Amino acid sequence: MSQPKYIKGLPAKEYYRQYRKNNALKDYGREYYAKAQKKHRLKNPDKMRMDKARRRARLTGARVQKYIQKKNIWNWASRDCGICKKPIDGEYHLDHIIPLSKGGEHSEGNLQLAHPFCNQSKFNAIMLLDGVDRAV
Repeated sequence: MSQPKYIKGLPAKEYYRQYRKNNALKDYGREYYAKAQKKHRLKNPDKMRMDKARRRARLTGARVQKYIQKKNIWNWASRDCGICKKPIDGEYHLDHIIPLSKGGEHSEGNLQLAHPFCNQSKFNAIMLLDGVDRAV
């Protein structure tokens, strides 16, 4: 059995216990960090939405493209809704063409622009080329 490590005359475990106690962030705590996280989420809603989609994709075992930026999809895609084919002039969502729940991947190749109403009403249906959605 090896000798316990000593730091400044104390066993390492005891030294670190005292260090954490004496050097705790007194002014900062869970409340401070919770406020900072909430502020960050409110400031970056698109990033939070993409992080959530990436996490859902990882949990389903789908392939995940690490960094997808909404502006790249906007520049790449035609400015028409991928579901109703009408022009997008205001707010829009990024829609997974093959939903994550149906085994689709979270990558730029599986994303399209969609009106918020169209995307939410589509739910997890797969849109076919004839424009008819069928739940698979």
